[in-house]
Amino acid sequence: LPDKWSSIYHTNRYTDFTYSVRMKRTIGYAPNYITIRMGETVNGSGFWYPGYYFGYDNWGNAFIREVDATGSATSKYYAMSSAVVKKGWNTLQVKAIGWKFWFYINGTLIHFFTDTTFPRGFVGIASYKLGTTSQIFYVDWAKLVVNETIQ
Repeated sequence: LPDKWSSIYHTNRYTDFTYSVRMKRTIGYAPNYITIRMGETVNGSGFWYPGYYFGYDNWGNAFIREVDATGSATSKYYAMSSAVVKKGWNTLQVKAIGWKFWFYINGTLIHFFTDTTFPRGFVGIASYKLGTTSQIFYVDWAKLVVNETIQ
């Protein structure tokens, strides 16, 4: 959908997990994300919150955005990364244990932080399309390994 978010998620809520996704966008520069600890609110454009969006774009930037219960986004991390394969396949991985988070792109640790505000939530994949339907977003596979019982 042009200028809309698109997402899919696991319907159970998890605290301790490793979530990995292999994805790419061959045309355009719109961001590709995996989403973690997400709530159930979706706005009119399909943007899903609260929680975290971890992703990259085809300029080579990696980023983590925290979205609060009102839908307001705050950047937790944003930097150019040599780990990003521009317009090619990238494997994103998030490891969560309690309130600790490790974020990887293609096996390279991008960022680590601790945050006690989002203890449990959905995990999934999200993409955003800017203006044109030609910016196709591909997902090769997604894998969730849970280290606890669901609630």
